[in-house]
This record gives sequence, C-alpha cells and structure tokens, in this order.
Amino acid sequence: MVFDQNQVTFYKDGLPTNETLTLSGDLQVSGATFQLGPAVFGTSPFHGQITDARVWNVPRTPADIQSNLYTTFTGKEPGLVMLDNFSYCDPAVPAGWVLRNQVLGYAGGVSGSAAVVPVVGPQQPMPTNVWAYPITGVAPQGPVITAQGLLYAENVAAQGNTPAGNYLRSLDVQTNALNWTYSVHDNSNIPTPVIPASLSAANGVAYVGAQATDASGNSFVELHAVDGSTGQSVWPTPAQFTALSLATKPVAG
Repeated sequence: MVFDQNQVTFYKDGLPTNETLTLSGDLQVSGATFQLGPAVFGTSPFHGQITDARVWNVPRTPADIQSNLYTTFTGKEPGLVMLDNFSYCDPAVPAGWVLRNQVLGYAGGVSGSAAVVPVVGPQQPMPTNVWAYPITGVAPQGPVITAQGLLYAENVAAQGNTPAGNYLRSLDVQTNALNWTYSVHDNSNIPTPVIPASLSAANGVAYVGAQATDASGNSFVELHAVDGSTGQSVWPTPAQFTALSLATKPVAG
C-alpha cells in the first residue's frame, strides 16, 4: 500500500490493483503503538502470513516495488523507518523467534492467536522463457541472479576508434532486456583495469572487483559497489587495495 498526496494505491504481487482510496486530509502522526493486522473499528483481524514488513517515509514507485520485491533489506536503506523480515531469527532456536524493528532495534510482541512460525517466504520466479544474450567481451564473469536482475561483467577489447573498457551489466531475468550498464573503467582510479573472476551480490548491491599492474610490477585491486536497481555507484569511490595476488569473488559480510 502506498500513500501519496492523499491517494492510497494498493499493490498485489508487486503490481498496482484497480483499488484506490482518496483521503480527505494528510496522514496524522500518532503516538500510539504501531500494529500489524489488528482488528480496528469493528473489522476482522488479518488472517494470513506476513514474512517481510516494511514501512517507508517516502512514497514508493511501481519500479521501486517491482525491483525490490525479493530483496532482503538490512534496515539501513534510506527512507526505511520500519523493517521486520525475521532474518535475525535462528530456525534452531525457537525462543528467539520474536518481532523487532530492524531499523531502530525496538523489540515487539504478538497478541491473541498470532505467533512467529517458520515458513518458506516468497521466492523469485525463474525465467518462463528461454533466451540467449550475445556477449562480445573477453572473459565474461557471471551470471549472478539477483532480485533486480541477472548480472554479468565483461572486458571489452579496443576496436577501431572505440577504446577498451570494462562493464558490469544487468539484464531482466524474464525478457533479457538490458536494465543498466556500469562502466568500471570510467569509475576506476587504477590504470587499465581488468575484471577478473570477481562478481557477487548481496542485499540489493552488486560487488565487482577490478585489478591492474603498473610498469613497476605493482598490483592493485579495486572493489566497486553498485546499486542493483539503478546501476549507480553506492560508494563515493571504489575501495582500493594493494594486492599480493589476483582478485577473487567478493564475499559480502
């Protein structure tokens, strides 16, 4: 559900429905306890399962909702004011199955017949069509399938007046349409970077490594963090290291 300029839009499976509601005024800030699924004004309580509750202080666009439908957030995302996806619950320790606002760290509780139980959450569907995508670069890396799309990286050799380059790309999993391209060499601080086998993704962020060797034989490695939805840099500049060996697949902590 999205509230924007007195208009309430309801979503189902990430898509807006035909149901809308126009309110006569702005939402009012209340000091009452935040609740999910209670009976209010004589209505019946919610009957079902909630596996990932999110509350934002900015209206979410259809593209925002679609691209992050299967993303596991951490609570550090800008605009997110309440998150509970139970990722902190250990399946082997039922005593730790509680409610918690992962943004602010506040603990919550359940009432009535509500309970925290183990379930299998929604899974990203696999492609329904078989498709091929031509890759012209050298030593492509990937694919890595994420909630935002299929990631791959490639090193493109110089051709005529076109200089060599290194790119991270995102494709739509269902249609193979190109979502975005991130230029590693344009955002790099090392000379003539090369993307080795170093591509991974976690929590909506793609991580790609680049390495180079200068004239003195010194090796350098960079790690780029790229927003999986937009293809924009997450960090102001890539993290740079002095390498003792080749870069390998980054592991997100």
